[in-house]
Amino acid sequence: MKQKEDKTYHMVATCPDELTEVVAKELENCGAENIRTKYRAVTFLTNENNYYKCHLKLRTASSLLRVIAKINSINLHHLEKEAKKIQWTNFIVPNKSFRVDVSMADKGKDLPSSNAISRAIRIAVEHAFYDQKLKKPNVSIKEPNIIIHAFFSRKGTVISFNTSGRSLHKRGYRHTSHPAPLQETVAASLLQLCQYSGSEAFYDPMCGSGTIAIEAAYLALNKSSQIHRKKGLFGFEHLKDFNTQLWRDTQEEARTEKRESPPQKIYASDINPIYLDETKQNALRARVEKNIDFKCCDFFKSTKPEPSGVLVCNLPYGKRLNEIKNLEEFYKNVGDHLKKNFTGWKACLLVDEESPWKKIGLRTSKKFNLKNGSIKSKFFIYDLYEGSKKIKKENDQK
Repeated sequence: MKQKEDKTYHMVATCPDELTEVVAKELENCGAENIRTKYRAVTFLTNENNYYKCHLKLRTASSLLRVIAKINSINLHHLEKEAKKIQWTNFIVPNKSFRVDVSMADKGKDLPSSNAISRAIRIAVEHAFYDQKLKKPNVSIKEPNIIIHAFFSRKGTVISFNTSGRSLHKRGYRHTSHPAPLQETVAASLLQLCQYSGSEAFYDPMCGSGTIAIEAAYLALNKSSQIHRKKGLFGFEHLKDFNTQLWRDTQEEARTEKRESPPQKIYASDINPIYLDETKQNALRARVEKNIDFKCCDFFKSTKPEPSGVLVCNLPYGKRLNEIKNLEEFYKNVGDHLKKNFTGWKACLLVDEESPWKKIGLRTSKKFNLKNGSIKSKFFIYDLYEGSKKIKKENDQK
């Protein structure tokens, strides 16, 4: 019997531009091939098995797109003509609704509008069903089953299916009233940048709504980021070639790979009991509440919970906490407290680019420019050695 040929999927993982290398590394670990970083995206090839694994396990990507066509023309009539050649009925069934989203890399008077491009592709989809005398699928603007994505530039149009559905940062556990929640994908990226593996103690001393600590627990437990996403929320589940059995097998395999407990303890604290209670509720929804040690505590009264480990936190700034009257003094005190009380630890701080971060006064071992939502930020990593760096190096060589 002839073996069925494995499918190859041409994929795009979207992400903030400053995190493309982080996403690329994660894709490599997920078995992706031909990985290439682009502007705010990473393109890659994958087989059917890893296609489903990527959707289930990726922690840092914002969304996943499955490329089905590339049209090398900016002419609207030609775009519609080429879009009609796509075998839409191989992907979409009549009882599924759809919407066409358009991203414009280039705009100009000589170029079609996003509405015109969307309409051309919609007509192409409907024409495919009319040609085969099939009922055409309905268009749904608010809640479509299938999202067709068109990326338009002067080089042409790339047409894809949004196979992740809603954004991958929406894990489903965060219900927050915190004034400045951190997106889950950004929190996961911070952990990758500071090389937290789960094999060392972890502490977020200003946990807010708990996103960083929860993502640390997911990583330490080897728990898939989307394992609790409800049925039907992935875009690929509504495509005609959705392999239901393989998806179930992929989920089951992920469940068996999850550890019973983290190799080392995870700690989270906050001065505000309301935020700490919110963290506990979010951890409960994420089903990691038993894996995090919670404490209501002022950062400036905190001490290292273990001899060594990784500390990661999103420092307050003016937009977030109006009650901090003197930010310069606050940032200086943060640096002093870390230096005196967390020797032997790696401290990793996310700060607003406009904040007085230089007042922290510690020597960085690594630094990254990031974005926290729309806010330009910096991520600093400090190795808090006991004594000088030179003494630490000499001790390591003995």
